[in-house]
Amino acid sequence: MGLLFKETIFLKDSCDLENEIFELEAVKEKVKNQDELNKYIKTLRAGLNGERAIEYELKNARIGMYVLHDINIQYEDQNAQIDYVIVTPAHCYLVECKNMVGDISVDNQGQFVRKMPWGKNEAIYSPLTQAQRHVDILKKIRDANKSVIEKTLIHLSKDTYFKPLVVVSNSNGILNTKWAKKEVKEKIVRVDGLVEYLSRDIKETKVIELDTKAGMEKEAQYILSLDVPKQKNNWLDRFELLDDKKENTGSEDSIREELLKYRKEQSKARNYPAYYIFTNEQLEKLLVL
Repeated sequence: MGLLFKETIFLKDSCDLENEIFELEAVKEKVKNQDELNKYIKTLRAGLNGERAIEYELKNARIGMYVLHDINIQYEDQNAQIDYVIVTPAHCYLVECKNMVGDISVDNQGQFVRKMPWGKNEAIYSPLTQAQRHVDILKKIRDANKSVIEKTLIHLSKDTYFKPLVVVSNSNGILNTKWAKKEVKEKIVRVDGLVEYLSRDIKETKVIELDTKAGMEKEAQYILSLDVPKQKNNWLDRFELLDDKKENTGSEDSIREELLKYRKEQSKARNYPAYYIFTNEQLEKLLVL
């Protein structure tokens, strides 16, 4: 095994969530249902805070890794929006981050259930299914240029290189995987146990996939090269806008005041009656142009 390093190197640490939140804040005054918009912004902020918690843990890990944040990959008609890609000597983890209010439990069927503080239970779409889909897409891209023999060897070795991982980052909640099957339980971790989880995986992996810094960097750079810009969201299409007349009331009053001021100044300067400059009827017509 080659010489390992201890640093955490972020090849990409930016994400779109901050920009999305900023854009939503900017359109608040144009939206009818601001309560709905505020609730949506709160959800986005929770997601951003969850991802920052993961970033903090990784930057202080001291186990040697390359990290990519917020990677968007497209292959044929499939799309993978990956919260984190973590390349370690053992595995390349494709991380789905979840930061939600309430306790989360996983049953023996792999279903995720969230218990809210006021006692209501709700099933949520499995983040592990999302993470596994990311793995499947990356495997398809990787296998596209391989020979039949290479693909067969990968299949026979069970191809454990890419690993889906769900990181639950709501530190105030309880994560209960007591009844989950082993193959599900081993792919879910709380954020405060993430570094220990990665360290244990490295120690327990018999075959080291990437045992050098150069090998890990090469793999991380390859995945980074697959990253494509996300389609820009038009937030105004998500929320109902205010009536145009109500929305423009403030600006219309301001324009009226400026026109009246202009009329008065011109009337005084030319020693004409104000209506010689333009009448009130003409003023109203100017405002609707």
